Amino acid sequence: MKNFKFLTFAFISIVAVSTIFYMNSCNPDPCKDVVCQNGGTCVDGTCGCLTGYEGTNCETEMRTKFLLSASSFTESGTTDSSYNHVVHNYSNTYNMTITKGSDVNTILIENLGNYGCSSGSYTVTGTMTASTAFTIASQAVCGTTFSGSGTINSNGKISITYTATYPDGTVGHPAGSTVTDNYTATQN
Repeated sequence: MKNFKFLTFAFISIVAVSTIFYMNSCNPDPCKDVVCQNGGTCVDGTCGCLTGYEGTNCETEMRTKFLLSASSFTESGTTDSSYNHVVHNYSNTYNMTITKGSDVNTILIENLGNYGCSSGSYTVTGTMTASTAFTIASQAVCGTTFSGSGTINSNGKISITYTATYPDGTVGHPAGSTVTDNYTATQN
């Protein structure tokens, strides 16, 4: 009788374990073979990426598509002197460079607007907000305060819309006069 009880218990145990394995094999883990990089997390077989990364496995920095070395931009817009409120239409072509910033969400824009600077070149910092967009928080660089945003289109061309405010050094204007420029610079 003891052998019968033992055999019955062993049989039931084998059936229970087999059922558990069978049931689990019907519901495979969709993230089992998914490897998310750069802090990404797998949910239902798809990687959810941290801000700053994209791609199937979060393998690509979003900012890489914005990086440029001395690329030509044409900008147009208006210059408005707060002293005399005369609006001037303006167009200019110049080179701009965009490099990586100190963290995965920042880019460094050198020569935005082609403003002269007595110390040489100047750099404005942009922050990635989406795969195809960044913002330029208000920041003073070489006597000019910049703010704005930028995007990249499906053809890989960058467009930056910005405002620049700086002292008006024109002869005859009162102390404290400023000029505000509103421009869009588009990559050629």
